[in-house]
Amino acid sequence: MVPVRMRSFVGGFVLALGLVALGRPAPAVAQTLLDAQRAIEVTQAVIDRADAALACPPGDPALPCSYLAQAITLQQSARSSAASGFYRDAMALSMRARDRAYSALRTGQDATGGEFVRVSIERTDALLGRIAIIVRASASERARRQLDLAIEVQQRAKSFAVEGRPRAALSATSQARERAFRALRLTDGAAPGVPDRARAALERTDDLLRNSADVGEAPPARPAFEKARQLQERAWNRFRAGDAAKALDLTLAARDALGRALDHADRRPPPPPGEGPPPGPGPPPGR
Repeated sequence: MVPVRMRSFVGGFVLALGLVALGRPAPAVAQTLLDAQRAIEVTQAVIDRADAALACPPGDPALPCSYLAQAITLQQSARSSAASGFYRDAMALSMRARDRAYSALRTGQDATGGEFVRVSIERTDALLGRIAIIVRASASERARRQLDLAIEVQQRAKSFAVEGRPRAALSATSQARERAFRALRLTDGAAPGVPDRARAALERTDDLLRNSADVGEAPPARPAFEKARQLQERAWNRFRAGDAAKALDLTLAARDALGRALDHADRRPPPPPGEGPPPGPGPPPGR
């Protein structure tokens, strides 16, 4: 006669085999698959928008069309990785494809066009989403208040965009980013410069720079973005040298420079030589 414990163990083992045979993935794997599928779907929507806005003929060497071609190639690789079960790789590739699609939209659109404004607002949405996770988990009430204000101003930016007021929308979404960075500074700046806290702040800045890589390709934003990267590199060097407090100061400065890069990226590009400014009410937005 088989003991009760042994029967329970065998029964559980058989059930596990049955679930595998039925093709039921473990919950964590299923969640990763869903995340990859969602990322690919969102990226495809951005690529489709860029394709419709730019109408690039095959092999067009223009910069916006080149970015779009790169986005399509990366997205294809993302789909292949997902089909092979490499879900995290698929997500990373799809995010890179999305960055390229955004670059295509930005370089191909005037700063007063609706598509340009939408890209800027979506970039702020993504920034707020990343920062909110950190700020909400912090003990800083001041940081949380700044984040709430950033979200409120971002909602105003979206309302301006719907009302057909692109310059007001760009100004508001820029203010929302500034408040979000301020909230993050209050979260990390209030922490003592101990190694664990400094490392966490450095990694968060790495994430912000990585997810804003397309900003560095906009000529008006390139110097500030490069400054942010240099400051972050110095921050890591100081951290490796054992100076956590200085590393924290430098990584916060890198975020400030990234904020300026985002701000510069929203400026209207100058018209080609010999042409007047593009049509639109009022003067170009200034800072």
